[in-house]
Amino acid sequence: MLLRRVMEHVKAQNWTAVAIDFVIVVFGVFIGIQLGNWNQSRADASLERDFLAKIVVDLQSDAQNLQSGIDMADINVRAAYYTLDQAGLAPASTITLPVDVAVIPGGQLDVAAPADMSDEDKRHLWALAVVRLYPGQSSTAFDTLMATGRLDLIRDHDLVTKLQAYRAQWEDIEAAQTTTFRAFRNQAVFIGQKQGFSPFAAIPEEEFVALVRDTPELAGTLRTMMEYSVLHGQVLQRTRQTTLDLLRSLGAEEAPYSPPGQPNH
Repeated sequence: MLLRRVMEHVKAQNWTAVAIDFVIVVFGVFIGIQLGNWNQSRADASLERDFLAKIVVDLQSDAQNLQSGIDMADINVRAAYYTLDQAGLAPASTITLPVDVAVIPGGQLDVAAPADMSDEDKRHLWALAVVRLYPGQSSTAFDTLMATGRLDLIRDHDLVTKLQAYRAQWEDIEAAQTTTFRAFRNQAVFIGQKQGFSPFAAIPEEEFVALVRDTPELAGTLRTMMEYSVLHGQVLQRTRQTTLDLLRSLGAEEAPYSPPGQPNH
């Protein structure tokens, strides 16, 4: 109808009416575009809220998994330290790296002497020293956002940078767990098998301590496991702090902590 009216005005050379019709058309197109942009902005804002809520859930899960890993590393250190101490083999009180690294300020870590072990723990010193827990990242939400190519949904560019750095930090942890920490654990299990016991074996404390005292290979294995457990725990602790910082930047809190389940040995 509008096009027919414009043609009639052109034929009648009513240029004022033509100009008014043109303005009406342009204004209508402009309003249509603005409404489309507004609707798209609302949809994008809704998607952003959904993704950020899911990222918060993932971060809360990470915080719990990391704390479980830290707790398990502490158990590993305590069991190995106690055994070496009882065997009179003077466990290390500090671990010093030859170079400074970001996760270990000053390149040195203290190894605290543990409190006395329970009677039940003393029957499982080998298990508590070698069984490990290797946390993995809960990254479903961020990975989905990356896969869809819609990182632009998150309008806070600083937050995007932090999330990307956090993902890279986890990749480093998972690589270290695969290539270093698991490798030493596997070697320790093999050495224990040569002595006739499994990772979950219950061994009388006196028998186990005497065996460690008289078997340099076993004693060296416990030292190595203790020292790398200290390093592993520190790496997990620093990553957990990053996780909590991200949660705070998103206005969220850490989820209530659940005790560790069965360790991933």
